[in-house]
Amino acid sequence: MLGALLGPLDYMFGETLNVAITVAVILAVVFAVSARFNEWSFDRAASTWFWVTSLAVIWLFTQHSPFTGHGRVLDLNPFGEIEAARLSDHRRDLVLANIALFVPYGMAAAWRGYRFVRAVAVGLALSVAAETLQYIFGQGRIAQLDDVILNVLGAVTGWIVFAAGRASLKSEGRVTSEVERRPR
Repeated sequence: MLGALLGPLDYMFGETLNVAITVAVILAVVFAVSARFNEWSFDRAASTWFWVTSLAVIWLFTQHSPFTGHGRVLDLNPFGEIEAARLSDHRRDLVLANIALFVPYGMAAAWRGYRFVRAVAVGLALSVAAETLQYIFGQGRIAQLDDVILNVLGAVTGWIVFAAGRASLKSEGRVTSEVERRPR
């Protein structure tokens, strides 16, 4: 079932997706129990769970390597992978996966009240840190500038989607939240 979700990327990330789902469920239980004992609102517990889970999933997917290769590879050619995606379905899937990986982070940042520039800056820092760790530990992964560009695009997309959805619901009078506090 999960293989169908990942399609052709299943060979690389099928195991990681299973772990990510397990981590998300465990974190949901932890945050539900914490919310109960600390008298958090549902909104606070859910937004905190989503934030922590998005960060955990980013770490899992960027640091896991299905390959046993060692060595450090650094690709600083901007838009090279994006250009190759036009010619290869596999490369296209990798480009889309890099964008999709950071969409939940962007949504979580918007939910937590991060202003757009702060959300993008933190997303950029997270992506640079992930690529740096891939290079340092050299576990068969390629540290790519394109991954950073695509990850930031995902964070921007997530932030905009959440902000637009919240604005739409707010205009209809269907959303009120403790996140209405001052933006960060």
